[in-house]
Amino acid sequence: MRPGPGQHLYSAFHDLIAPFRDSGTNTTKFTIHWISAHSEVVGNEKVDEEAKSAAQGASTARPFLPDCLKRPLPIGKSSLLQLAKEQRTENWKASWLTSPRRKKMKKIDKDFPFKKFGKITSELTRRQTSILVQLRTGHLPLNDYLHKRKLAPSPLCQACNEQRRETINHLIKECPAYQHQRRKLKRAIHGRGLSEPLLLLSDPKRVKPIIQFIEETKRWTNGRMTNPTPS
Repeated sequence: MRPGPGQHLYSAFHDLIAPFRDSGTNTTKFTIHWISAHSEVVGNEKVDEEAKSAAQGASTARPFLPDCLKRPLPIGKSSLLQLAKEQRTENWKASWLTSPRRKKMKKIDKDFPFKKFGKITSELTRRQTSILVQLRTGHLPLNDYLHKRKLAPSPLCQACNEQRRETINHLIKECPAYQHQRRKLKRAIHGRGLSEPLLLLSDPKRVKPIIQFIEETKRWTNGRMTNPTPS
């Protein structure tokens, strides 16, 4: 039999029946059937009742227990995986609570551990997901971001003559070079204001219109940000 959950019980049962199985002419045959949980099998329901009773302390006296039950039972694989998952989540939460990025991200998405984000990205292409991640983290390679890292000669927006830093807010809600795209965005988000555009990034119904706006500005071409000629 291939090892799996409950294998130690299967082995222990074989050890218990060994004297009866190898008793010559009085050999007794046993058949083991695995029954799925919640199958409404009378015997299975009785086992569940006994297990609950034992868990509450109503167990057979230790001297009458088989040897395999006088010592701690092995921990099942599924239990170990569940425990590891819970510990990983707790460690993640503890690390996140002390992270300097927590305060900034909380303004965008309060839904830690960001289960809604997974649902949103499941409906986006890989390219759109990349844009969304960069919007949420503030790493969209606009001139203001690139200039701070000495990757652009100027932090100013080159699409307009406003002499404004090209930030995410400027791109989405201010730059006059993208008025047409912005009107389309406002229609798509059904009247939601753009005073704080990053707050819309946790709204599944409004994330895609913002990403489409970014794409339509043509600032994102072939996976790279391109600088347009000033209007």
